[in-house]
Parts: sequence; C-alpha cells; structure tokens
Amino acid sequence: MEIIDSEPHGWFLLRDGNDLLLDVNCSYSAVSFDMVVRLTPAEAQAYGLEGRPFVSRLAETAQRDALTEFRSRNVAAEMGPRVLATIIAARGSRAA
Repeated sequence: MEIIDSEPHGWFLLRDGNDLLLDVNCSYSAVSFDMVVRLTPAEAQAYGLEGRPFVSRLAETAQRDALTEFRSRNVAAEMGPRVLATIIAARGSRAA
C-alpha cells in the first residue's frame, strides 16, 4: 500500500494493488472520525482523467455525506489499520 496524493488535514489517496482508497477526515459538531472509501471503477477512471481536483471533490462529498450515502462504502473496519500504518510510516520517513 502506498500514498499517491494527499491534502493536509483533509484526505489521503492510497493505492493498494489495483484498488484506490480514499481516507477522509470527517467532522460533525464535536465528533470527528476517519472514513476509508474504496473508489469505484468509474471514480478511479475519473481520477485518471482529472487527477487531484476529482479527488478533492470526492473527498468533500464523502465528508458531507459520510453518515448517509457514503456510510455503506466505509471500509475503515477492514482497511483502516493498514491505511493508518501506511500514513504513519510515510510521516516517519519524512521526519527522518
């Protein structure tokens, strides 16, 4: 797994084999949480065509709709630990 793009304090886009995963920080009032969404084939194609602007829009939509439309797409229980380990490792290598 590797980070291929990120927006500070907003999101990370990761590649895991053939999958693209979007780790998004979501906040609702006093509660915040991370959500991990596996991009659909159509979303992955849109990312290939548009790049970072597409991911920024998708992250914004996921943040807004985390408790409704994106709730069923959240794979944080399955992928969250590996995503977090990848992010921590990347941050550690930048600090060294």
